Amino acid sequence: MKKIVISCFFFFTTLAFSQKETNNWYFGENAGVSFNNGSPVALTNGALVTREGCAAISNKNGNLLFYTDGVTVYNRNHSIMLNGTGLNGHNSSTQSAIIVPNPTDATIYYIFTVDAQAGANGLQYSVVNMLLDSGFGGITTKNNLLVTPTTEKITAVKSLIADEYWVVSHKWNSNEFISFKVSSSGVNSTPVISAIGTYIGGANTEKTIGCIKISPDGSKLAVARGRGLSEVQLFDFDTATGKVSNPLTLMDLDDEIYQNPYGIEFSPNSKVLYATVSNNGIYQYNLDAGSSINIVNSKLI
Repeated sequence: MKKIVISCFFFFTTLAFSQKETNNWYFGENAGVSFNNGSPVALTNGALVTREGCAAISNKNGNLLFYTDGVTVYNRNHSIMLNGTGLNGHNSSTQSAIIVPNPTDATIYYIFTVDAQAGANGLQYSVVNMLLDSGFGGITTKNNLLVTPTTEKITAVKSLIADEYWVVSHKWNSNEFISFKVSSSGVNSTPVISAIGTYIGGANTEKTIGCIKISPDGSKLAVARGRGLSEVQLFDFDTATGKVSNPLTLMDLDDEIYQNPYGIEFSPNSKVLYATVSNNGIYQYNLDAGSSINIVNSKLI
């Protein structure tokens, strides 16, 4: 059984919104944080209670729209959204949900969900229309399957192409990253596949555990992989094509059962990578150090 861990804020820095769409967070046990005033302010009005993955979205003025643990969706009044139950994420999935806007329609959002430990529900998405329920929003289509099974990883970033996003996950029993394009016409269900890096599969489904992130500038992708692998890998990412390439193993803990990489995050300037390791600490890597060996050797706790 997985440990209860600090929630992984997989969405708030990846899409690099230019305004205030990511200013309100809800996570953990009724916890929240607002950044609308510049400094973080605690929020105690959240309805969410979850062990791991969660996501929240606000409008361009920083006004909360909705938030979710990948199973239930709550509107800005902290009530369950119209048709907002029964999503196929999981309360013990590292990155249970991520919210991506329609690039040209401010009333439409896509909630992508991933199941826990290579579960049968895999990667799915549901559609939110904010015009429903007097502006509180409602889900119009639910649990559209994209691929199964997957690891507990999902991230997103703006494409180099205007009015497009990439949503990226990783298959189970595979070394394939899968990148799905989101455009004004919706979600393209045919992924760009990158067979690169470590094969993730076998009997131990705890290998699915751990975050994936894309750097704010879109140039790098990093993954943390849990028990059975206990590694952190860094890749190049192409925001024009959705392709992942050039793997570099930054950390390999030889499957030490109590030291497992979980959280991953880039600095705002995309030059520093952070990885959390259970019962150990936070590791920092200087991605501007030069050669691959220099990046690996730049590790600081």
